[in-house]
Amino acid sequence: MSLPGFAAELKARPSDVSVRVKLLESLLASKKIEIAYNHVLDVEAKQLHPNNSE
Repeated sequence: MSLPGFAAELKARPSDVSVRVKLLESLLASKKIEIAYNHVLDVEAKQLHPNNSE
């Protein structure tokens, strides 16, 4: 899935952890480490998934 595709998925399902994991995997595979890192920091700062164990 392309980055715009992930953006649409996240907008439709903002609390879906599996979408975020797939996004991170895609970013890391594309060597976009800093973008992936910043995304994780943003999610943690907003406490979007405080009790999710995935």
